[in-house]
Amino acid sequence: EEKSCPICGGLFSPGEVLTLLVTAVEGSTYTIPIHDRCKELPAEIEVTVPQLETQYTLNDCGEAIPVQKAAMEEYEEEIVTLHPDYTFDEKTGKFLRKDNDENARIFDTEALKKGIDASRHAALATDTVLKRKPKYRKLLLKVN
Repeated sequence: EEKSCPICGGLFSPGEVLTLLVTAVEGSTYTIPIHDRCKELPAEIEVTVPQLETQYTLNDCGEAIPVQKAAMEEYEEEIVTLHPDYTFDEKTGKFLRKDNDENARIFDTEALKKGIDASRHAALATDTVLKRKPKYRKLLLKVN
């Protein structure tokens, strides 16, 4: 979402006339909004574009065909999840012990059916998950 002109740095205003600079990078078309009054000014504009890499797919004849796809990088992220022995009551916002075999060894079955309150600290667990995000690169475009 562009909020300002990359040539003059001024913010875009509702109803203002804009010009789109069009550029092609590795087969993809990108548009860059600028103020109409800035279209004749020389400038260097830095744009961020997805980094591409060649991967291969098989066609119907079993031949490997190169295709360009967004390059991705993996990273680890810690997320908070609900521990398997607990439930979360969306109506009350409370954490409760789950009615399962593990909790039945510790608590009375009747009490589990009624619901045993649990602390947020006990009910939540931290997991590390592997996520992917696209890689980007910066390009310097010369205008006029």
